[in-house]
Amino acid sequence: MRWIDSPTERTSAATDVLLALVAAACTAAARGAPGLDPRERLLWTILFAAAAAAALAGAAYHGLRLPGPCRARLWRAVTAALALAAAAFALLLWSAAGGGLPAGVQAALLAGAALLGSAAGGRRRGFAVLLAFQAAVLAAGAVLHAGCASAPPRPWLAAGCGASLLAGALQAARGLRVRLVWEFDHNGLFHLAQAAGLALLGVGAVRP
Repeated sequence: MRWIDSPTERTSAATDVLLALVAAACTAAARGAPGLDPRERLLWTILFAAAAAAALAGAAYHGLRLPGPCRARLWRAVTAALALAAAAFALLLWSAAGGGLPAGVQAALLAGAALLGSAAGGRRRGFAVLLAFQAAVLAAGAVLHAGCASAPPRPWLAAGCGASLLAGALQAARGLRVRLVWEFDHNGLFHLAQAAGLALLGVGAVRP
C-alpha cells in the first residue's frame, strides 16, 4: 500500500483526516451534552459520527494507491455516510420545526438514506444528486435557524449551515487550485471549509 503521487490528492487526504478529527470531537460533545433531548442527542451523534466515517474513508480514497474495486467500495462508503448525515440533519430540522416522527420511522428513514447514498456512489450522476440533497437540507437549516421560520433563532447552527453551503460551493468548483504553503484543489478547500462548518454545528448542537 503506497501514498498516491498527486500533491493535491495528498492534501485532500490530510484535510479529510482533519475533518474526521473535528467530527469526532463534535460526536463526543453531542454525546456528553447535558439537557439535550435523548432523540436529539442520538441524531446529532449519528450525524457527526457519519461525517467522521465519511472523512476517514475519503482520506483513504484520496491518499492511498488502491485497486479499482477497493476504491469503488470506499467511495460508496463515503456517499452512504454522507447521505446518513444529511438525513439525520433533516430529521433534526423536522423536529425543530415542530414535527415529530416515531423512532421506528426515523430509523427506517436513516437506513434508507444510507442505502440510497451507497447506491448513488455507484452511479455517474449519483454524487451530484447527493450534493443537491445536502444543499437543500442545509439551506432549509440556515433559514430555520436564522429565525426566518417558526423556530427560535439559533445563530451557531445558522452559521454552521452557511459555512457548509460555502464548502459545497468550493467542492463544485472543480478547476479551483490554491497554494497555501501546500497546494489545495477543490476537494481540500471543501474539507477545510466543511471542518469549520462542522465545528459551528457542533457548538450549536450543545448550545441554545
